[in-house]
Amino acid sequence: MRLDYLKQAWLVLALALAFGGALAAVQSAWGPKIEANKRDFAQLKIPGIVLGTTGEAEAREALKSLKIDARQIELAQPGGGRTVYTVYRVARAGELLGWVVKAAGQGYAGKIELLVGLDPPGATLTGLAVLVQTETPGLGNKIEMPAFRGQFRDRPAGLELTASPSPDAANEVAVCTTGATISSQAVCDIVNRTVDDVKPKLDELRK
Repeated sequence: MRLDYLKQAWLVLALALAFGGALAAVQSAWGPKIEANKRDFAQLKIPGIVLGTTGEAEAREALKSLKIDARQIELAQPGGGRTVYTVYRVARAGELLGWVVKAAGQGYAGKIELLVGLDPPGATLTGLAVLVQTETPGLGNKIEMPAFRGQFRDRPAGLELTASPSPDAANEVAVCTTGATISSQAVCDIVNRTVDDVKPKLDELRK
């Protein structure tokens, strides 16, 4: 009986190693392509955030005239650890049009990744795009909807934004849908933290 258990254990171990090796091979083969697709997807969102373009065709056409340089900001956090932001400097014909910051934070169901737009002085939000989210279908995943994201455009940068079912103050945005306050607030928290962290560093990135 004990020999049977040992055989089963070895079989499980062999299968685990085989599947693990297969997954590693797939990741090695497809990992770079997946990352390249992510970068392309992010760049396609930038014209909408900076210029207000709508539609993929219009965004692709706008990209032809834009110069987008990726910079990184690394910040020490209280209590240890570091936060790294990728900041895209967006210009056209030598004129700075704005900044787009890749940022992330915890949502209700998982990690949320955003692109947050700022005007050249860093005084005003210019837009918002959702890159990654795993929020509840029909509820929190509506943070992707234009009606919710559009509320962030033209807001003063540095205004402490908060999500509300019945917004009536300058710093309040309407939740993406009833029952999704946590997801909506998570987006506000990411935007607030990103502006607080990145805005003071923009002068260094102009050089």
